[in-house]
Amino acid sequence: MRSRLVKRFNHCGRHAVVSLPERRTSSHRLRIQEAAMTSVSVPSDIVKRYCSSLPAQFETAAQMLLSLVQGPVDDREVRDLYGELHRMAGTAQCMGFPFFGDELAKIVYDFEKCTSGALKADKIFLGSVAKRFDRLSKLLEYVTIRNSLLLRDLEPLEGVAETRFIKARYQQVFSAQRVLYCDDDPALQQLMTVILDDLGVKAVETASDGRELLHKALKFKPNLVITDWQMSPMAGLQLLRYIRQGKSAIDTNCPIIFLSTVKTVNKIEQVVGEGVARFLVKPFNKASIARAIYQIASTDSKTETKIRKSA
Repeated sequence: MRSRLVKRFNHCGRHAVVSLPERRTSSHRLRIQEAAMTSVSVPSDIVKRYCSSLPAQFETAAQMLLSLVQGPVDDREVRDLYGELHRMAGTAQCMGFPFFGDELAKIVYDFEKCTSGALKADKIFLGSVAKRFDRLSKLLEYVTIRNSLLLRDLEPLEGVAETRFIKARYQQVFSAQRVLYCDDDPALQQLMTVILDDLGVKAVETASDGRELLHKALKFKPNLVITDWQMSPMAGLQLLRYIRQGKSAIDTNCPIIFLSTVKTVNKIEQVVGEGVARFLVKPFNKASIARAIYQIASTDSKTETKIRKSA
């Protein structure tokens, strides 16, 4: 699948690699803001905070679902619930809990079918989601720092010898990056900041949605954008179009890495066709981010070399 997509869009003059592996309550917004203002320094702290906050996040989503099951089915509320579940699924996977994130992702996929018309978001559908949610609640007790696969994945890269090797080999590439990362989940903002810092990226800024990213880009002036897909009020796809159409302070040729829980072919083709440099399916980790940045930098340097030779 990956080679087919790359070949197709290379033919169109685009180069991309595909890597496969809201309405919220005021109290929920407050928890998000408090988490964003609290600094952490190591991945274990991030995972610990995520584990302690997940029950409250789950309860918020459960209340949103209950409101739809017991009351009228409002399309806007359905979209808000979809956005919340999409965020939770991606974060659970990135925090190292695939057994929980994958089950949420299955529900998200069914909501995707509703938007395409394959399923109808009626009382029957929402009732089935409520039953699945009840089963999911029993998995919450297993979402603990001891069970996080993220920390196990990071262990080899946190060794002194390997970290020195990576920084010695890729120091010029990573230190030259000015990365603006966009995701509506504070835990993932913190995780990405830690990963980029450990790789040697000295300039990192984060944003919660496309509008905030465009505003911060005025002063930050990134040379690499990493963004999530599902955000509100401006999602990743709209942000991508703004940048490529020259409607922002960001260079129209700035490399953009897309992250998403959704991995359907039509979604991937859509963003690749509009000019993303890399498409990574969550969960991401240090190795996948490092590989993507290095490959983008290598592609750019080869292009510059060809231009110099032809001049």
